[in-house]
Amino acid sequence: MRRSIALLVLVSTAVIGVTHTASARAPSRARMHEGVLRGAPAKKKHKTKSKTVTFTVNGTFQGKTFNGKAASNTVRCYPSGDFFDGMWLGTVSGSQFSIDFHTRTGATPSASGTNTAGLVVNNDQQNKLGADNPTITLTSTQKSGAFDGQFVEAGSSANSIEIKGPFKCASQ
Repeated sequence: MRRSIALLVLVSTAVIGVTHTASARAPSRARMHEGVLRGAPAKKKHKTKSKTVTFTVNGTFQGKTFNGKAASNTVRCYPSGDFFDGMWLGTVSGSQFSIDFHTRTGATPSASGTNTAGLVVNNDQQNKLGADNPTITLTSTQKSGAFDGQFVEAGSSANSIEIKGPFKCASQ
């Protein structure tokens, strides 16, 4: 019996020793990553939103009245020497408005007829409205300004829409 107890003690000691040695060699979860260099997490780059332009649209076109603001970030500006062209697209009351406007920035920008603009409602190119000498002002950098135009149908006042407001160019 003594021999079996001694054998049991020896086997137990051996098992405890092996397990203790193995656990001493195995790194703890916290220590496992100790030697790994970590940098700060990379900051996410936020997309910059295009500058939103809000033009006020008032008037009537083909029997429908419009009175509201059309927010859009699709003002495209194309300065070229003594000339400046702009294009804008927006929606009011479910109808799409697009204008293209032009001004002369050279020696005589205030002369009559130097500012022109056209308006297309719901892609109806056949019934495009024109603005006779709308007010177009530009900043010195030509990256922003203001537009104020009264669009009318030639020979009729049935279709008449005013569009106005400040703008910032989304691209150049």
